[in-house]
Parts: sequence; C-alpha cells; structure tokens
Amino acid sequence: MGGINSLWVKPVQDKPMWDEKILNLWYLRRKMNMKAEDEKKYYSHVFMVVENSEKTLKEEWEYINQYAAVHYQSKTKALIERSNFYICFFVKGNVEEELKEYIEGDTFCAKKYIFCGEEYNSELNKMIHAAENRIFALNCTALKPETYSNGNINVPAYVGKIELENFRRYSGKKEFSFILDKRSKKAASLVVIYAKNGDGKTSIFDAVEFALKGEVDRIKELIKRDKIDNEWKGAIYHNREHAKEEASVCIYLSNGRKIIRQVRSVADNHDDCEVLPVKEGSDIVEQNKSAWNQLILPHYRIDNFISARKPTDQYKEWCESVGLLEKEQRQFIETHRKLTRANDTKIELEKKIDLTKKALIKLEESRHQVQWFQQLILQYNEMSEEKVPEFQDGDGADKYDQLKNAALSQLYSCNENRAKIRVEKRKIEYIFAVGYDVCRENNKNIEKLRLERQELQEQLQRYRKLRVLSEQKKNAEKQVSRNSDIRLCKEIQEYGLETVVQRTEQYKKLLDEKNTCEIIIKKFKGDRKKIEQQKAYLVQINEDIAGRSKKFSIAERKLEEINNLRIQYDKNKIVEQTLFHSGESSKIAVKKQKQRLMEVERVRIPLRMEEWNGKIEIELFKYIGKRWGENVFYIRNRYEKALERKKLREEIIRKEQSAIAELTKVLEQGRTYISEHQEVCECPLCHMKFKSWNQLVYSMLDLQNENCEQVDEEIASINEEIKDIKERYEIVRQEGNKILRKKVEDYREQYLELEKKEENIKSEIQKCIEQNIMLQAEQQLYEEWFRQNEIILVDYEYGELNKRLADLQAEKQKNLQKIEKLEDKINTLNIEIEKYEKTKEENLVRINVIMNRTDLYGYIVKLLKKTKGFKVMEYLNSFLQHDEYLRSIIGKLEKEIETYSDVAQMDEEQLMNEMKDKRKVLEEKQRMNLKYAPFTEYSEKQLNEEMERIDQMDQEYAKKQRMLQKIKDENGAREYFEKFNQYRENLKDGQVKLREQEKKIEEQKAQFEKARDELEIRMKEYFDQELINEIYKKINPHEIMKEMKYELSFNDREEPQLIIKTATGKEYGDSYRPEGYFSTAQLNAIAFSCFLGSALKNQNMAIRSIFIDDPLDHFDDINILGFVDLIRSILESTDYQIIMSTHDEKAFRILQRKLSDAYYSSQFIRLGEDNK
Repeated sequence: MGGINSLWVKPVQDKPMWDEKILNLWYLRRKMNMKAEDEKKYYSHVFMVVENSEKTLKEEWEYINQYAAVHYQSKTKALIERSNFYICFFVKGNVEEELKEYIEGDTFCAKKYIFCGEEYNSELNKMIHAAENRIFALNCTALKPETYSNGNINVPAYVGKIELENFRRYSGKKEFSFILDKRSKKAASLVVIYAKNGDGKTSIFDAVEFALKGEVDRIKELIKRDKIDNEWKGAIYHNREHAKEEASVCIYLSNGRKIIRQVRSVADNHDDCEVLPVKEGSDIVEQNKSAWNQLILPHYRIDNFISARKPTDQYKEWCESVGLLEKEQRQFIETHRKLTRANDTKIELEKKIDLTKKALIKLEESRHQVQWFQQLILQYNEMSEEKVPEFQDGDGADKYDQLKNAALSQLYSCNENRAKIRVEKRKIEYIFAVGYDVCRENNKNIEKLRLERQELQEQLQRYRKLRVLSEQKKNAEKQVSRNSDIRLCKEIQEYGLETVVQRTEQYKKLLDEKNTCEIIIKKFKGDRKKIEQQKAYLVQINEDIAGRSKKFSIAERKLEEINNLRIQYDKNKIVEQTLFHSGESSKIAVKKQKQRLMEVERVRIPLRMEEWNGKIEIELFKYIGKRWGENVFYIRNRYEKALERKKLREEIIRKEQSAIAELTKVLEQGRTYISEHQEVCECPLCHMKFKSWNQLVYSMLDLQNENCEQVDEEIASINEEIKDIKERYEIVRQEGNKILRKKVEDYREQYLELEKKEENIKSEIQKCIEQNIMLQAEQQLYEEWFRQNEIILVDYEYGELNKRLADLQAEKQKNLQKIEKLEDKINTLNIEIEKYEKTKEENLVRINVIMNRTDLYGYIVKLLKKTKGFKVMEYLNSFLQHDEYLRSIIGKLEKEIETYSDVAQMDEEQLMNEMKDKRKVLEEKQRMNLKYAPFTEYSEKQLNEEMERIDQMDQEYAKKQRMLQKIKDENGAREYFEKFNQYRENLKDGQVKLREQEKKIEEQKAQFEKARDELEIRMKEYFDQELINEIYKKINPHEIMKEMKYELSFNDREEPQLIIKTATGKEYGDSYRPEGYFSTAQLNAIAFSCFLGSALKNQNMAIRSIFIDDPLDHFDDINILGFVDLIRSILESTDYQIIMSTHDEKAFRILQRKLSDAYYSSQFIRLGEDNK
C-alpha cells in the first residue's frame, strides 16, 4: 500500500465548494509517466465519491460530473491532463445494471467507474487501491524487463524504420520512420498509424510479417483455400503496376541491425509466393517462422479465434498463432498414435490366439480318422502284391502325402489295366455275337476296297493337271493377241519416225509457251484490278474527308454544350457523395438501433418461476434492471423454500397420518374400555386421573380432533403462502413486462426516427442520381452525334477537335500522293499485258499450222499421251521378242496336253462321287474290324479260354479298386496332421508375440503419459491467466461478466482443447461460455486479451516490438477509452514497443490526447499526410 500511495497526492488548490449533502468525496491526483524525465511527468485527476445507496448515486452523479468539468477540468492547462479525468463512485449496496451501464457509458468530462459493496466503508486507502488496480496498474511479474548476467537492464531492439519497394499497395520506394531523435536514433515506444480502409495500413503489417517469415499467413491461407477453384497467378506480393520490377522489404532496428528480404520475381504462368532467404539479418529471423506470430496480431487472426466453434479448434488456432510447443505437440501426437497402434496390435494377437485354441479343440474331435486310415492300408497290403507304405502314429503330414500319392498311383494303374481287359472282353463278345466266318470275310473285303479307291484317286489327279495346262495355254494366246501399240509403232515407222518426233517436240514447246503467257496475263490483270480498287477507295476517302471537314464548325458548338453538362454533373456528384456518407452513417445507426430493438423484443419473462435459468437472468437484469432482478430473486427464493417446506411437511404428514391411524385404533380401544367400565376415572392409555368419567371421555375426543385440525392448518398455511408468492411474482412479472414494453416503445420510436432520416437521405441521393442520369443521357446524345459524323474524340476538348481537323487534312494530302503512285503502276502493267498478248497470238498461229495436218496431228496426240521418254523403235523391238517367247510357250503346252488324252473325256464330279461311295463302304468295314481285332486269327477254343482269363483278372482289379478308392477318398487324417502342426506353431508364436506386445504397450504408455504431461505443463506456462485477465478487465467489455478464466484440458480422444469462460467475479461460482451470450465486440475483447497476453509474456525474441493491426474495429467509446488506458499501462510497466493501426479517426485522436508525444515516446502517423 505504501508503494501505491506514493503515486497519489492531494491537490495544491483548495477543496471545491461541494453541496453539503455530498460529504464523502475526495479529489486526488495520480502521478503518471514516472519512468520519464521530470518535464514529461504529469497527473491524472481522480475523484472518489462514496454513495450511500443507488438512489443518491442517481441523484448526484451528473452534478458531480458537471462540477468537476467546470471547476477542475476547464482550469487544467495541460491537454493530456484534461484527457485523463476519472470519477470513481463507491456505492453501498447494489446498482441496477442499466443505470450502471448508463453512467459508465457517459464520456463527458471523465471516465466513470462504479464499485459496489460494503467492503470500502469510506476508507480512502482501500478506494485508492481499487482505483489503482482498475485503471492504472498492470500487475504481472512476466512484464519485468530482462537483465543480463551482470544485472544491467537489457536494452530492447525496436523497429526504427520500415522501407518498402513495390510491395503490395505501395509502388516505388516508400519509407515509414519511427525514429524520434535522429541524433540518438531512439525509436518511438508507441507508433499509431491512422488510415481509412483501403489506404494501405494492412500492407505495412503484411510487409513486417513478410520480412520476418518470408510469407504472410493470411495470403497463404487464401491461396490454399482457393487453389481448387481459382488458381492464383501473377503478382501477389508485388505491386500490380510494377510486377516486373524488383520488390523488397527492409526493417531497420534501433540497434543498427537490419532485415532485408526480397520478393521472388513473377514467373510466367506462376506467382511470386516462393519463400526466398533473407538478404541480410538471417541470424535475427533464423528461429521458427511461426514463433513470430506471437508479436504480430493481424485482425483476421482474432476473427478466426472468435469463429472457432469447438474447443479443439480454438486450441489449434491459438497454437498456430503463438507458434509454440511444436516439438511437444508432435511428440504428444506421435506417442498417442504409437500407443493406439500397439493396443490395436495386441487386440488382434489376442483374437488370433483365441481362434487357434478353439481350432485345436475342434481338431481333436477328428483323431479317429487317423486310426481308420491305418486300418485301410493294412487291409490293402494283405490282398495286393504291390504294397502301399504303412502309416505310423509318429508320422506327419509329409509321410501322409507320400502314402496317399503311392495309393493314388496304384489306383490309376489298376483302373487302366481293368479298362484294357474290359475292351478285349467286349471284342471277343462281338465275334461270338456276329459270327466267326462273317468277321473273316469282312477282312478280305477291306483290302479290295482300299485298292479300288487308290485307282480312282490317281485318275482324279491326272484330270486336274490337264485342266491347269489348258488354262496356261489360253492365257498365253490372249497376251499375243491383245497388244494394240504394235500397230501404232508400225504406222509411225511407215510415216517417218524422225519427222513425227520433231513435230511432237515443237508442238509441245509452243503449247507450253502459250499457257505461260495466259498465266502471266491473268496475274497482271488481277494486280491491275486491285490497284484500281485501291485508287477508287482513296478517292472516296478524300471525298468523305471533304464532307466531314464542313461539319467541324457545328462540332465546336456541340462540344461547348458537353463541357457545360460535365460541370453540372460534377457539382451533382459532390452533393451525392456528401449525402452518401451521411446515409452510410445513418444506415449504421439504423442497423444498431434495429438490433437493440430485436434483442429487447426477444426478451420474455417466464410465466412460471420454474422456467428461470442463468441466461434469462442475464438478459432480464440487463434490460429491466438489477433492483427488479433482486426482487425476483427474493420471490423465487421464497417460492423454492416454500416448496421445500411443503415437500417436507407432506412427508411429515404422511408419517403422522400413519401414526394417527394407530392412535385412532388405540383411542377406539380406550373408549370401548371406559364405556364398559364407567366407574373408572383414570385414562387406560396414559394413566392420567380425571375428576369424573364424563371428563375422561371428552378429553379423549378432544385429543383426536386436535391432531386432525393441526394437520389441516399446516397444509392450508403452506398453500396460502405459495399462492401469495405466485401472486406477488405475477405482479412483479407485470411490472417487468411494463418496463420492457416501455423500452420497446422507446427503441422503436428511436428506430423509426432514424429510419425516416435514412429514407430522406436516400430520396435526396435518388434525386441527384436521376439528375445525373439525365445529364449523362443528354451528353450521350451529343457524343452520339460526334460518332455518327465520324468525329472520334476521347476527352471532348477543343484542342482535341482542332487536332482531329488537322489530322484529316494531312490524311487527305497523303491519299493524293498514294493515288499518283497507283496510277503509275497501272500504266506499267498495261504495257506488260500488251507484250504478252502479242506473244500468245504468234504461238497460236504456229499451233494451228500443225493441227491442220490431220494424220501427223493424230500421231502427235497419241505420243503425248505416252509417258515421258517413250522410245518408239525400242518399244517395238522389245514387243516382237516377247511375242516370239509366248508362241514358243504355247507350243510346249500343246505337246504336254496330248499325254493326258486318257482322262480328257472324264467327268470330275463323277470321279469324286465314286470315290466318296468307296470311302463310305471302306469306313464301315473298318469300324466293324475294330470291334474284334486282334482276335481275327484266334480259333473258337482259344477265344473261350481268353474270355475266362479276362473275367478272373477283372474281379481281382475290382476288389483292389474299391480298397484304393477308400484310401484316396480319406481326407480327415491329412487335415488333422496338417492343421495340428500349423495350429501348434501358430499358438506358440502368438503367445511369444503377445508377451512382447504387452511389454511394448507399457513402454509406449509411459512415453505417451510423459509427452502429455510435458505438453500440459508447457502450455500452462504460456497461458498466463493473471495477465490475460488484467488485460480483459482493463478493456471493460461486459457489464456483468468481468472475470475471465480458461480451462486447458484434453477431450476423450486425448486431443488438447482450450475452453474460455467468463464469470461475474472471483467470488461467484457460476461461469458461462461467452459464445452463447456475448456480442461480437465482447468476443473480440476476449480474443484480443488472449493474444496480447501471450505477446507480452514473450521474452525470447530478437525484436521487442508488438504489431497490432486495427484492434479497435468492434469497440465502442468506453472500450476504446479502456484500451487506451491499457496501452498506457503497458508503456509505463514494460519495455515493449507497440506499433498499431486504426481506421477510426476518433480513436486516433483519443490516443493522441491521452498518450501525447510531448510526454510519451510516441509517434502518430496519418497515411496520406505524414508519409506523402
């Protein structure tokens, strides 16, 4: 307390003349900026007022506020001190939340704080301590500056300057300097950048993140999210207008070091997002990239933290933001995954072992199959000379397989032998059935038929050879007679071979020259036509130019009208923009008022007291007031106690009713007794003596009635109390509904007024738009006249019109020169065409001379149809030689044909039919022979003896077959030995693996628990709840829930999760998840507190700066004042540099006043003004 009190002093001037009714009031000053030089120290002015009740607070607070403004604030010279006035009201008892919200929300003169409770008792030290903690102090040991081993304070490295080159919004080189003193190169501890949305403030923070990490998480996430649907290409980090130039970011630190990182060049069909190493300062940024997220607080990251729906998502978002514990998280996840896999493996092993044991038990049931198999082998070996190996009990599956294979081989052999003797038996039976003599005669006929068929085959072959020779002779004769070229060659030879050849060459040359002339003439005429068309086109253009030039005087007048319309349009546009900005402000006000109206309209007071819960309490207390809520709480408390008493009484009554029944029974017995003994005056139950028998009887009747009446009275009393409570609750409920209706009416009236104002603005805007549309339409008519008359202008200015007229005249002169050149070309082409026409006519005359000689022209035409290089005499000689060769071939063929005269008259079809008949008869005889061969040479006696031998062998083979088939079909023993050995090995192997797996699980479990404990301990180190709570309360985000706490735990799947809760205070046990009750602004305050607390806790970064992009987006005036006081506490309690931005000009001015650069190491930059 002594340390705190040293900062608080009484004022130099006398105490103001307060009204006598305001007795408990103190005016104090609090020393500020104690780390600075004396001339930069100043005071905050704090008024402490003790109010006996809510009523006195309501009556006095405005008077106190106004008096402080008139008599103190107006007389305070320093602006920074006038901006730091505070009034603290200490109220005995409770204050309605609506009144509290109204007073603390008033920003005139001073920021107000209301402290409720009896614990202060007008003790000044306690009140000073409360005000100190609430307004000025930031109590956390984590914020103390680092020290070197020798005890000297560690001088922090601040950001002194940021230099951008063609980065994002900024083209060319852009410099942002935060140096306050160029001589000492001291950087500002607080930098506030103001700019409207879209003016480039976020690009500065993107540049810082890019320089430190090589990438911007926000942009990286957008590219990743849109990669499937929309591929990002081109300049991302480059300024779009300078995409081909170099781009870079340079951060100059206050210790003389700097960090330089260049942007990758934009490649074709690619982007510039590849991470390049820093050009300078690699040792500064060498740590994990995500660790820099602790110092960079972009606005979107707070929004993401708010929108995370599940605690696991909030944990994930937090870890990605602070960039910590990556090793611990990986170890935790990896050990958990290994433990899960090990448990799964153990379960699978146990299942396999269980299945193997069951299979062994079932296999033992087939043991008798082995014994039966051994018996079969013994029986077979007794009857067969060829033995099968016997099977012993010790043998395994391999021996069983060998034995089965041997038995199967003998079975196949037995089957084959039996099939053979059965075939022989059927042949002998056939001989006896058909007849022995018939079979012998059939053999003789087979040989005769074979010889006859062979003779027919030879005749058919000779006939076919004769046909081939005849066809060859016919083809040779055709070749001799079909060549007509021989006649042509003979005719030319007779006419004169040399004359015909010369005239043919002459005719071909003349024809080629004529065709060439025609092609050249056609080309020249085509060129002449094109040139004449070009000339006609240019002449027409010059005529058009002459006509358009006459219209330029009219164009000057119309151009003047267009400029007048433009001036009027610009004036209307300025009015429209002014109205638009007013309309936007009005729209926001309407939206906010509508939201408030909807919120209060949704509020409902429960019909029954049983329907109340914590959420309803918060809503009703907010809109109706805490005093009404306390009344309801009192009624509900009475109601619950009455119900409890009623329940207890009903239980007592139930027991008493049972006792009364017993008492009635006893009394009945007593009355019976005394009615029979009227001489007795003593109670037979309690032995009390009475004066007479009548008095005893009346006393017993009164006892029973008394008990019954007492029970009825208690029940009626409780019911009456409950009824009274319900009636009281209904009255209070109606009062609350009346208050709510009044609030709804007030909100609706305000909403309608704002909506009417918005409609009026819209109407005015619409008028401006309509006027501008008419002006644009009129201007378009003038512009259309220009287009129709082919006077193309861009800006519609006089200079442009004059230039266009000069261009037309120049164009006309150029066209005249082109026409003169084209006429020269036409004359040249006419001369060439005349020359080639003459040559063509001369060639035609010579061609006609040749064509008039009919016989010669006929030979020339036929020769020209031949291939190039055709030689008449050579062709004739070769043809005569070939003709002689063909005639010799024909003579040889005629001689050979004469040798086949014996078959010349035969019919091929007849021969083939005779062969077919012979083949059918032969095949039939051969089929019959197969049925009894090879027994055709046996006698009848030999056949009978062979039949008896075959029957005896068949019986022996059949017996062996049956026994071997049983051995073959037996599978039970094979399955037993095969599976028994396999199951036994599997069981042994599985039990060994299970013991090893259980040992492995214990090791994995120990590793997992160790990793989990380490992660939990490290996470709690980084979650400084005390500091986060301090920040949260400074911003003053919620009227009821002022205490924030978090729970760090793991869910059922062993996943880490972060749960944030708020409570009314440390003394209250109930807490709530803020997502269900808080507005976006209040949730924003929670998220901001968490992230800023983490940033302030960090002590290990090379740069001692915190970058905050537009944190005031959702804050109202009270939140902003609390935020500014928080920043002041950070500046006075820590050695951090704060670099922040805002688009709210009002907040910017508040920061300038309360953290003036005349007192604090602060700098305030307006983009577009300070850094032009």
